[in-house]
Amino acid sequence: MKRSKGITLIALVITIIVLLILASVSISLTLGNNGVLNQATKAVTETVKADEKERIAFEIYGSYETDGSLIASKLKENMENHITDLEEIRGEGFPIKVKFNSGNCYKIDNMANIVEILPNQIEKGEKAPNNSNAVYLDSKGNIARIPAGFTVSNIDGETEVESGLVITDDSGNQFVWIPVGIAKKSNPNEVISLNRYNFDNDRFTYYG
Repeated sequence: MKRSKGITLIALVITIIVLLILASVSISLTLGNNGVLNQATKAVTETVKADEKERIAFEIYGSYETDGSLIASKLKENMENHITDLEEIRGEGFPIKVKFNSGNCYKIDNMANIVEILPNQIEKGEKAPNNSNAVYLDSKGNIARIPAGFTVSNIDGETEVESGLVITDDSGNQFVWIPVGIAKKSNPNEVISLNRYNFDNDRFTYYG
């Protein structure tokens, strides 16, 4: 007698399910948030940033006076002459802000600290460029987008989003700038919701 050999339909279905599970796991390991490709991209990004900071640090070493003070004008000149992939250098004195062709931006202070910053980030007392909006970070990490041409106050009590950020236009008019969103308070475990309200007599309407 002849005996036919093969697999049953159930075995075939189970095999397909196992293969689908293995494929799903492989895709997740490759393309997920912590996947191989994402981790590789992060590694490349961090390597680029480390290289850029190292080159800035090298120019800092050559920008000291004999008395040990770091000279802003000398540092700017050294970076302009030796770092070929710089897109922009801002600031007459410290802090100096630089932007690389990679899009990465850094701030250098008079103590030679190199800190990564957001593109178009400005500081207390600094004016947003007339041709574009800027970004300001207060001491708690709250982000406020500053309209073009406005200057952020540098007076204590007027520079925090929580208490109302004061900005000034070219005519000297002052405004309390409150961005819409969630803001961190002095207590890091508390936040406040900043929103727009339309007041009409004794009633008001909330616009989320």
